[in-house]
Amino acid sequence: YEHRNLYGANETFSAELEGGLEVQRLTLGYVEPQWLRDGQDFLAGFELAREEDDAFDALTATLTVGVNRRLSPLWTVGAGGLLEASLIDDTDTGETESFLAGLPLFAAYDGSNDLLNPTSGQRFRADVTPFAGLFDDEAVGFTSIDLTGSTYYDVTDEGAWVLAARGRVGTILSEDLDTVPQTRRLYAGGGGSVRGFAQRFVGPLDDNNDPIGGRSVLELGGELRARFGDLGGVIFVDSGSVSTESFPDFEEGVQVAAGLGFRFFSPAGPIRVDVAFPVNGRAADDTFQLFFSIGQAF
Repeated sequence: YEHRNLYGANETFSAELEGGLEVQRLTLGYVEPQWLRDGQDFLAGFELAREEDDAFDALTATLTVGVNRRLSPLWTVGAGGLLEASLIDDTDTGETESFLAGLPLFAAYDGSNDLLNPTSGQRFRADVTPFAGLFDDEAVGFTSIDLTGSTYYDVTDEGAWVLAARGRVGTILSEDLDTVPQTRRLYAGGGGSVRGFAQRFVGPLDDNNDPIGGRSVLELGGELRARFGDLGGVIFVDSGSVSTESFPDFEEGVQVAAGLGFRFFSPAGPIRVDVAFPVNGRAADDTFQLFFSIGQAF
């Protein structure tokens, strides 16, 4: 549900309910545009989520408020605050509770020519969030830093052949991994990450072959996109590494995946079907992964 003119000045209220086999989520959002000045938005949100994953099971409630400000047609910055409470069930540590307060900050650049199907330009986003609170009845404090970027090159200047590349580097500055709740650790793998590996499955695994997450992540990927009218295809290679240290040490190696995909360019954006295979899969990894989505992978 979405109301785009709640009080008569383009205020937006949204409510979204997601029901899946692994994730059930209720999300409420409010956006007040031109708040206090032109080009500045006030945002507030609440999310209640229940997630059952190989990495962890969690019931999480998150309250957020923030301000986004557009500095130019290309640059946007934002700052805010969040309160989060989680009940986490992990096969190694059992049931634990997490109560966190955070100050999320971000800066984003978007010089691409299309939101869902870019063929030229670059994108970059930096997220920095200091956290403090309680985890497993112990006081904790850590800072999460996540940097992502992508670039697009139109080989023919007509959008028929496009080279695209993406990268990600992230770190969590903390005493050790055990002071970071599982819900806030860094992961890789899945449809928008290292395709060919299941969600969060890149990186270290525990004795039950479940991912434990890490304090650093590094991802690189590239693909060649072809379009013929309303139809198209891609071939791609993705790679990633997750480490329990704050800086990548590649102790768990680098997981690599390759695959191909089909695109149907609908009026709402490209409908994506990707099939990906792990090049250096482990015994715990599936033979392949299949993804359906709207929009390009990045």
